[in-house]
Amino acid sequence: MATYYGGLASHFPEGTIAVLTVRRPGYVDIDVPVFRIGQGKGIERYYIWYRTMEEIYRKFPFDVVLCGNFSILSYPAFLFYRSFGVPYLLFFHGNDILTLWRKIKLNPAKRIIYSLTLKNAAGIIVNSRFTEKLVERVCRLKSRDILVLYPGVEDEFLRIEDKAKPFFKKKITILTVSRVVWRKGIHLVVKALGLLAADFLNICYEVVGMGDAAFLEFLEGLIKRIGVNSLVKLRGFVDRRELMEIYRNSDIFVMPSLYDEERCQVEGFGIAFLEANAFALPVLGSRTGGIPEAVLDGVTGVLVPGDFDEEDVAEALRWMITHREESIEMGKRGYERVNRDFSYSQRVRELTSFIESLCQKY
Repeated sequence: MATYYGGLASHFPEGTIAVLTVRRPGYVDIDVPVFRIGQGKGIERYYIWYRTMEEIYRKFPFDVVLCGNFSILSYPAFLFYRSFGVPYLLFFHGNDILTLWRKIKLNPAKRIIYSLTLKNAAGIIVNSRFTEKLVERVCRLKSRDILVLYPGVEDEFLRIEDKAKPFFKKKITILTVSRVVWRKGIHLVVKALGLLAADFLNICYEVVGMGDAAFLEFLEGLIKRIGVNSLVKLRGFVDRRELMEIYRNSDIFVMPSLYDEERCQVEGFGIAFLEANAFALPVLGSRTGGIPEAVLDGVTGVLVPGDFDEEDVAEALRWMITHREESIEMGKRGYERVNRDFSYSQRVRELTSFIESLCQKY
């Protein structure tokens, strides 16, 4: 989500947006005014957000509030709207709306509280058609108040000339770039690798990203148990320059994410698929959540069924490896699609138009 919001904020015209966010170690600055505050706890955090918004407004009056975190920001934004008449819009990405749904199911009385913030919002912004359907089901809002605003890719990922060359080398490198957590399906790729290793002696799997300590421990144990230690490399965090080099030296990007409503786990879209396509890599995903909107099955990549297991992943990878020309063509079409349809400049124009149409009512 940070990539999504950072991409949007950095492409607004100069002097038209400011960012209010929490103060965290290791944050990356963007080229717009940023106000950082302490997180606070419990009810105190709502007070901190509200008072900070009020202080900023009295010095630099703004016209609209974009809420990137429903659970924390919707209450202060609602109160600010009631006090100052400044409209607000709410963002949803998938997991957050599932979490809201679970809270309502556990305590139906909360629907009344959430309804205040939802029904008073000027509009809703979602990252996919899938998330839009979730919002309509949970929030019972009219679709005309919802904007589907797909993620984009950062400017440095657009019009890349030094692209990947899938299957150009003797070694076949499969890549995942994501948080290393259960939802991303990395453990199923590891199991699939065990099924493929005997037939493709030159295959390897690289995983880039930080993750949950407990899942990492489980994953490392699984890698040892299956006996693919020499084939799997968990890289952890890498900087942007190294990440781009890893993309260039890979052959297939894979992220078969899992969907579990009870655990509030879903891939609302999947920016990493676009980043991989930006390097002309063919991609492999799952028919879950918003992934079919990020990966066009048979066009820019391959999708396994929603109820997939490691055998489905292995079968899809086998097809992509043995049908190299088709896979290379999918990567090329993905490259063209990303550069044509997924710049943040385009997204900001769509968002600005939506905001202007809604704010005319206020």
